[in-house]
Amino acid sequence: MREVPVPGEALSVVWRGTTPESLRGRLHAINDEAAVLEGVSGVSLAPGTEVMLVAGDVGHRQVAKGRYVGHRCGLVFFSVTTRFRPFDLRGQPRYAASAPAEVRTPPGNTVQRGRMLDISLGGVAVEVGEQPPGRLVEARLHLFGYSATLPCEVVGAEPKGGRIVLHLKFQALTHPQRAFVRNAIEHLANRVRLARAS
Repeated sequence: MREVPVPGEALSVVWRGTTPESLRGRLHAINDEAAVLEGVSGVSLAPGTEVMLVAGDVGHRQVAKGRYVGHRCGLVFFSVTTRFRPFDLRGQPRYAASAPAEVRTPPGNTVQRGRMLDISLGGVAVEVGEQPPGRLVEARLHLFGYSATLPCEVVGAEPKGGRIVLHLKFQALTHPQRAFVRNAIEHLANRVRLARAS
């Protein structure tokens, strides 16, 4: 993975106010000390506000700390105070979800039917009959009346009662695919909150 994102790449900026807030644009310029964002309007940050700079897609994100400097002529300026590093979203909360799933292995498109065991923003665990032959697969997930086919990389596999649990990391997702994952996690998180409250 690159140590620094490149101009033209999407960048999200996250900071804490009374609640976490964010803005999103494209990198106009970047180096080890500064990042310049374009395509953003309505910036109302105080100079010196600490932010997190998040570049890339789910499963391939890089993150660095920074500070808001100011904006001028449609550009927003940040100092970069740490190096960009990979952001492992499988380290984020995982939510148990027993639901039908399929694992497809291109290019022959062999299909294994199985069950999803858990999901996070960065990946999913699926139980299948045998380990697929390649590292790159597609996982078709069915949740809450919706389904999506998501590109994944097999990052781990472990036997479980005569079957195999695949640990899959999401690859570059489209906006609709990311929305499917976010909505699934939000729904599952709400279930957990309701169960704790009852």
